[in-house]
Amino acid sequence: MTVGVVIPAHNEESGIGAVLAAAIGAPTTGQVVVVSDDSSDGTAQVAREAGVQVIEITAGDKGTAMATGLLHVEHPWVLFLDADLVGLTAAHVHALSIIAPLDGMVVGMREGTVPTGLPPISGERRLPTDFAKSIPLVGTGYRAELLIDAAVARAGLPHRHYAMAGVTNPTRNLRHPLMWADLAVTAAINAPALARYVAQDVKTS
Repeated sequence: MTVGVVIPAHNEESGIGAVLAAAIGAPTTGQVVVVSDDSSDGTAQVAREAGVQVIEITAGDKGTAMATGLLHVEHPWVLFLDADLVGLTAAHVHALSIIAPLDGMVVGMREGTVPTGLPPISGERRLPTDFAKSIPLVGTGYRAELLIDAAVARAGLPHRHYAMAGVTNPTRNLRHPLMWADLAVTAAINAPALARYVAQDVKTS
C-alpha cells in the first residue's frame, strides 16, 4: 500500500527538512504534499529542494491547510504529519502507514504525551482519504484534530494509537493559551462523539 503524506506548515524552515526526509524515506510513501500556510521564511523553498509538491496559501489556519493538501492526495490513504516534529524517522512513517485498521484511523502518539481523558489532538494520523475529505476542516484551525476524532467516532470507524518512540513536538507547549480554550469548547460541543471515541477499545502499539 502507499499513502499520500500531507504536511501543513507555517514558518518551519529550520525543522521541516528532517520531517520530509523521514516521509520520503518510508517505502509506503507515494507522494508528499507540503502546504506552506502564510510562511514568511524559507519553508516552501526547503520543501521544493526536497523534491516534494508544494502549495502556498495565506489562510493562517491549520484546518484549511490540511483540507488544501487533501485535495491533491492521489492515494486511498492520507497520512498527516506536523512539520515541527523532532526525532521522526522513516520507520515511524512506515509504521503509521501500515498498521491496522486500514479501514479506520491510526494516530501517532509522541513521547511524553500526557493522558487527558480526551481523544488525542496529535497531528500524526492516517485514515482513508475519501473519509478525510468528507470532514469539513476548512476554517477549523487547531480544532481540526479533535473534529477528525469526533467524525471517526460518529462513523463507527475503528482506531488505534501508535507510540512513536523518540518523537517529540517541542513547540506544542509554546502555543497560545487561547488555542487550548478553543479546543476545550470544541471538546464540549462534540462531547457525545468524543466520549464514544474514548469508550471504544483503542489499542496502543
